[in-house]
Amino acid sequence: MKQRSYLFDNMKFLLIVLVVFGHSLEEISLEHNYAIIRAWIYSFHMPAFIFISGYFSKHVRKNGGVRKTIINCAIPYFIFNTIFVLWTEKTLAINILTPRYIFWYLFSLLIWRLLIDDLKGIRGILILSILLGLYIGGIHAADRFLAISRTIVFFPYFLLGVLTDEEAIVKIRKMPKLCSVIMAVILSLCVIVLHIKNIIPVKAYENIQCYQKSGMSNLQGVGIRLLSYGIGIAAVICIINLISNEKKWYTAYGGRTASIYIASAFSVKILYKFIDNIWSANFLSNHIDVGILLSLCVTVITIFAFGNKRISNMYLHMNKKIGDALMRSEGENQQANKTKLYF
Repeated sequence: MKQRSYLFDNMKFLLIVLVVFGHSLEEISLEHNYAIIRAWIYSFHMPAFIFISGYFSKHVRKNGGVRKTIINCAIPYFIFNTIFVLWTEKTLAINILTPRYIFWYLFSLLIWRLLIDDLKGIRGILILSILLGLYIGGIHAADRFLAISRTIVFFPYFLLGVLTDEEAIVKIRKMPKLCSVIMAVILSLCVIVLHIKNIIPVKAYENIQCYQKSGMSNLQGVGIRLLSYGIGIAAVICIINLISNEKKWYTAYGGRTASIYIASAFSVKILYKFIDNIWSANFLSNHIDVGILLSLCVTVITIFAFGNKRISNMYLHMNKKIGDALMRSEGENQQANKTKLYF
């Protein structure tokens, strides 16, 4: 019997820690030394997360994959993005086609998974997706609406995951660890130096908006985005090679990243409202040691509170119940329409 590999669960644990930690730092400051740390994190954490999502999305339309996509992406997006807007913006005028905060990922993942079976058969699709990712940065209208910028720019990582088979993973795992360590150090130094020199701003890794809104010319933006693709892909290779594929104490939390990711949108902001009553934003901006410590505390609380097995099961059960109800209603309506046709 083939022994199960825990590689991807272990990878997801590392990445969800970085996601929550990065968003925690955002609450303190978008500038100075905090920005350097965020640039380092953002240069690879979402590319790696999206690669993993793609790896497990090879045959979406088989074995109820579309149904699972609706349950795992569409339902939580609609519910929690709506709750987030109601809570933060205090308005009932909600545009569900404009994802807020971290919920863009659910929206983009929904689109990727529904379209991937058609797109992956196109000859040269990987090169085309990268070219489109470079091109979209020059379009001013490509922003948060439909998460169009991120959906297009991050798609190559998802596609790479889909196109990567188990044999390729095995080959990467067999690479000398020292080579990956050296590569990781070089990549980290490049990201840090390029940020300090103000060549690649943090916004360039977030891919929210066009080049010019991120403070770059179109030509500069194309070059920087191409470089960021290289950094992201190289980082994914390093992580696959270096992360353990054995079961660890944290492996189970890597399998519960969905509930952690959703909950972090609320927990990070709530915990920082409490922190703001004790330490001012100015104090934390000038005392990075205290800010990092507090961000680590927020991260630990979020991971272990919402990565709890019971919480995760409740989250998954809720999505499934809603999904079952919606699918059943849709099925009944379709059957009713068929009946009308016979008459």
